[in-house]
Amino acid sequence: MKIHLHLLILSSICFCTGSEAGTPAEEQISQLLEKRCAECHAPEVKDAEDPPLNGKTNLSELRGSSKYVVPGNAEKSRFFKKIILPDDDEDRMPKSSGAKGSVEYREPLSSAEIALFKDWIDGEPEKGNVATARSFITEADIQEVIQKDLESSPGNTINRRYFTLANWYNATDERGGPLVDDKTLNVYRSAISKSVNSLSWESTIVKPEPIDESKTIFRINLEDYGWTPEVWERIAKFYPYTLLADSPASQLIKAATGTSRGVLRADWFVYATSQAPLYHQILGMPGDIVQNAEFLLEKKLGFDYARALQDGGAVRSGFEQSGVSQGNRIIERVTFTYARGGLAYYWKSYDFDKNNKEKPGGDIFKAPLGPKTAGLTSNGTRQFSHAGGEIVFSLPNGLQAYLLVDARGARLNEAPTNIVHDQNRTDGRIINGISCMGCHKNGMFATTPKDEVLTHALALPLDDKEEAQIKRLYSQAKMDAAIEADTKSFNEALSECDVDENGVEPLNALYGRFIADIRLPSLAAEIGGAGSSSSDIIGILGQKTNTRVKEIAAKLLGGNTVPRLSMLIAHKEIIKELGLGVILDFASLNVPEFGGKDLRQLEQEKPNRFLRVQQVPAPPSISIGLPPLGGNGGTTRTGPSSVIGPPSSIGPKLKKPVEPPGLSIVETKSARPVVNPRPIVPVTRGATPLDSDRPLVRRKPDQATATTSQGVVYKATPIGQGSSQKSSQVTSAAVLSKKN
Repeated sequence: MKIHLHLLILSSICFCTGSEAGTPAEEQISQLLEKRCAECHAPEVKDAEDPPLNGKTNLSELRGSSKYVVPGNAEKSRFFKKIILPDDDEDRMPKSSGAKGSVEYREPLSSAEIALFKDWIDGEPEKGNVATARSFITEADIQEVIQKDLESSPGNTINRRYFTLANWYNATDERGGPLVDDKTLNVYRSAISKSVNSLSWESTIVKPEPIDESKTIFRINLEDYGWTPEVWERIAKFYPYTLLADSPASQLIKAATGTSRGVLRADWFVYATSQAPLYHQILGMPGDIVQNAEFLLEKKLGFDYARALQDGGAVRSGFEQSGVSQGNRIIERVTFTYARGGLAYYWKSYDFDKNNKEKPGGDIFKAPLGPKTAGLTSNGTRQFSHAGGEIVFSLPNGLQAYLLVDARGARLNEAPTNIVHDQNRTDGRIINGISCMGCHKNGMFATTPKDEVLTHALALPLDDKEEAQIKRLYSQAKMDAAIEADTKSFNEALSECDVDENGVEPLNALYGRFIADIRLPSLAAEIGGAGSSSSDIIGILGQKTNTRVKEIAAKLLGGNTVPRLSMLIAHKEIIKELGLGVILDFASLNVPEFGGKDLRQLEQEKPNRFLRVQQVPAPPSISIGLPPLGGNGGTTRTGPSSVIGPPSSIGPKLKKPVEPPGLSIVETKSARPVVNPRPIVPVTRGATPLDSDRPLVRRKPDQATATTSQGVVYKATPIGQGSSQKSSQVTSAAVLSKKN
């Protein structure tokens, strides 16, 4: 079956970010990129060359891109090698397709321009590109800071968790200076805030709190985002960096938070939760690859789509070409009110197969009043038949959530690149969640789209009702007002997250940094090897008998880079070979970024190159009643237990309980479920769409205790431990509720 998809991305959207030029040298670099590179590399250029380059390019990100630039070493940088090629070399940049004197000929860079790029990459001190070296933050330092935080704020710490950016704070370039400058670190800090709030159904933005002087360690409270400890464990069980430790600080943290995985690298968290499966699971996105997720989402949000479309505020715009879709395109916006209060917006897009333009419903200029389920007209010749779409809707806190669907309304993890293309990625892939966040960095559009349907449609033979519907829906004035209002609302929420609406999109910046290749200078920071240089570490690894480890050492020592995926797989073994400890067993995470395969599958394909990780059994299957498009009946299919099923009001019930948005269901020995006792809090931007009568089934954990230096005993609740495990005693301060 051919799957068609449509994304709400217009040619007017700008994928680039605001320039990060700060020093005079950087300002000259930005001007040079605009003057000599933008013609072929600007993101808005059709079939733009890679990488995206113009006056708005984020220079910090470009300089930190292992694929093009090796900070501190221009001679090894692919970017620099291209611009110093001979004039007659077909690969030299700027690219030239003609002989000297012809219109197509483009002059190579001058010696002064080349020197400017070289100084910028090398980081000449006089150019202001080298920052003061930073003190290395060790794992012990992180634990000490968290211990002090727990001791200094007595109370219930079972919902307290931490993120760290220490690895990027520690990372160095080839000259020993910081790989990530202070400005970019601030972008990463705002990424943490935007990330956790974009995964929340709560009505308010809550910023993670920095707890160290360098602002590299952040505290969150799970309840602020509507999460439970079980939700955290669902995420953290995939975390591949936790070291088993028995220090007093680590034991205190475990007792106080109830988990061995209470601290996560922020870059890994953003990578793991900004795409399927965790993005869908944490938000509780309904449907799967066979269910009508579009229909189920509207039911979950508590509104009737056809009725909302009849509302006076509903608006559409249609286009012959959009710069992304191969056929016609319509974007549409309706509003709804969450069941517990709060007005929200709901954008939907319709994409059309260009090969079906002459078929009934295939041309929006002849059939502007679809889809058939909308009930806008009974005249079949005026009802369009679309191929698929993207949905963008506002969360109660003002940020957005995203859903990709195919022609059937089934949920997609990733868009087919033959239908849509993300110019911000070298591979052109569009992954639900992270790609949408990058495209919609300011909420909706960089430029208000202009409708082309109204004028053409009014020339059709229409009855009075059809003409009135077209005039009501295809209103440029209403579209302008809707985009302005929704963009303002979104940017207000961004501001509360400390995100600069005119700057870099922080989630894509940190996500991109995580998946980038690893270079030798930052190896020590990557593995937390304080006290040893990256070169010393490579020397040790090169002497080991482990084939995978030796291969990585050889690549780095030879000036090459190691792909992030290879480092993810080999990290556990590298830590073992260096004698730094033992990595806590972790589950294998299957994500679209790496081809939709988990580490176990990749290892089986290339057993000599990949590390074996903990084997994780396949989830049990459950029977799911699937409603047809727009209906309540359905056939029974099977799917993994992690799939979020339809609400009880839609079709047959699941044979096992379904998960409310953002919450995790676990098996319990008790036949009686434990209902989340948290009260319903009124919202300002819209209410959470959780079903109030749906219980959260939770495991009853055992109690672990900790004794403070003053002799006061506290109790903590470990996650995922059996009832037979005894309580543990540690001689340090844990801060929970006092034990009677």
